[in-house]
Amino acid sequence: MAEYNRRRAWYPQPYTHYASIELTVSGGAIDYSIAAHTTLFNTLHTGNDILIRVSGAAARIKLNSISNDTIALSSGDSIGFQNLAISNIYVTTTSGATPELKISMCGWA
Repeated sequence: MAEYNRRRAWYPQPYTHYASIELTVSGGAIDYSIAAHTTLFNTLHTGNDILIRVSGAAARIKLNSISNDTIALSSGDSIGFQNLAISNIYVTTTSGATPELKISMCGWA
């Protein structure tokens, strides 16, 4: 039995939870905190695998901190990350643009 438990520890455990949200961010938003303004991170405090889709208008995102580099996404773009602990997403939009974001993530509660 000990051999089985040791081998099982070599492989990553499957995720136990997922969370998903769709939202529209108003034009001119600067570093809009998804964790502070939505319930996305209520189920998962940290997402490990995440998919972000943008439609309607371009958006710029930062992961975990507003001091991190910006990732520019055009309307119709999607971006995914695996094995990256994400505790917040910050969104910046241009004045008059209202991008729609669909965010799905998996992890442990």
